[in-house]
Amino acid sequence: MNRVLRLLPVATVSLVLLTGCGGDGSDASPAPSSPATSSGSSSPSASASEQASPSVAPATGERVSLKSLSFTLPAGYTKLGADIAGGRSWASVETLSTLSTFEFPNVSGDDLDSLVQRETGQDPQLVRQPDRTLDGQVGYALAGPGATGWTYQWGTTTGDQQVSIELAFESGESPEAQAVVDSVLASVTVP
Repeated sequence: MNRVLRLLPVATVSLVLLTGCGGDGSDASPAPSSPATSSGSSSPSASASEQASPSVAPATGERVSLKSLSFTLPAGYTKLGADIAGGRSWASVETLSTLSTFEFPNVSGDDLDSLVQRETGQDPQLVRQPDRTLDGQVGYALAGPGATGWTYQWGTTTGDQQVSIELAFESGESPEAQAVVDSVLASVTVP
């Protein structure tokens, strides 16, 4: 439990950095089988681990539904506190990680490059990876050292919403952490 509490500041800091409103309930519907894919962008090259494979199995935990997309949590993740300002967070004691999602109205009409500039301005250690397409929706990908380990973030705009999914791993970057990221991204569906 103490390890989960050490991860709480990561989720809390992430929530405080963003403002807005949005989000609705979640349900426990089955995970989809749609894989994540990558597409090129003007961003720096990424390692082979950044490329999603069609053989990646989607996460098998609770299904989370937002206004602009749905995804499945990895098994064993539990909710951290109440939803705050458009954000929700979960943690896993097993993987010493947190997963946070943020959804806000895109009132300024930001595109992917603007979102990346804002995110890397708040955390300059995150480096843009090749854009990834999830269920037909192109989004940016950022990865790098975070406050308590390795962080991976995928975000996009859908309709009039900005949305992001961020995973932070206390143990740092590893094939196991990348497998958790890939399983969540493989579960994303966009209505």
